Amino acid sequence: MWSKAPLLAAAALRSTCSASGTRAEGAAGDMVWTLYRSALMNDGSRVHVATFDASDTDRTYNQTNCEIVRDAMAPKGPAVRYWCEQGRYRK
Repeated sequence: MWSKAPLLAAAALRSTCSASGTRAEGAAGDMVWTLYRSALMNDGSRVHVATFDASDTDRTYNQTNCEIVRDAMAPKGPAVRYWCEQGRYRK
């Protein structure tokens, strides 16, 4: 039987984030959260996955959704690590 986690993660990404990062931050830039993952080659690099920047929500909405997607996308092994950081994408 297949897991519904990838479908739930994709639905959450689609409904709560801006992949392009062009959406206005609004008055509280600290409400923006970004999901990253490590590179497959474990070279210390970080790869942008999604930016959660819904502006018409409470202060924890974007953080909570980022963490839900992080947990749903986490592999069952040490190959790739996912994490959330406050703010827009940074290299």
